[in-house]
Amino acid sequence: MFLILLRRELLANLMTFRFFVATIVCLLLVVANSMVLIGDYERRLADYNTAVQIHREEAKTAKTYSFLRFSVDRPPNPLSIFNQGLDRRLGNTIQVSHGSVPSLWDAESHSADNPFLNLFSSIDLVFIFQVVLSLLALLFAYDAIAGEREGGTLRLMMTNLISRSLILLAKYVSAMLCLILPLMISLL
Repeated sequence: MFLILLRRELLANLMTFRFFVATIVCLLLVVANSMVLIGDYERRLADYNTAVQIHREEAKTAKTYSFLRFSVDRPPNPLSIFNQGLDRRLGNTIQVSHGSVPSLWDAESHSADNPFLNLFSSIDLVFIFQVVLSLLALLFAYDAIAGEREGGTLRLMMTNLISRSLILLAKYVSAMLCLILPLMISLL
């Protein structure tokens, strides 16, 4: 009986306009986000390569050990095309010399044009999972029980020997499958 309920709920969710909208929104967001973050990664990689060259030339010009200051550059993380994390917030260059102790929080950033923009989170796949899919889950669940009651099908379902928990479980599983499908389509 559970499989019959699951199939019914799944077909009822898949044939709606909101499933089509969810699929289009996820597809557009993930594709646009991936293109933007790949371009950002390539720009940060180019900035890293130029900074390494500049810091090598600076290290070659030092005449004595006391004037020698190494600049250690951190390359951008290739997985930052999916999740920015601390990759943009932390600095990319640390100065190392004999008179100071380097700290990660004192690092300079050679790729940030505006340091105030680094305070705000960027839209990446984690943001899409957290916010957009949460809103889509609300969209799928807002009339799960009330819509059945208004349509009169809930009373018809309850006339059979089906427990309420089984009905709720079927509705939950079908809603989660309807959220996973647009996500998988957009990631592929």
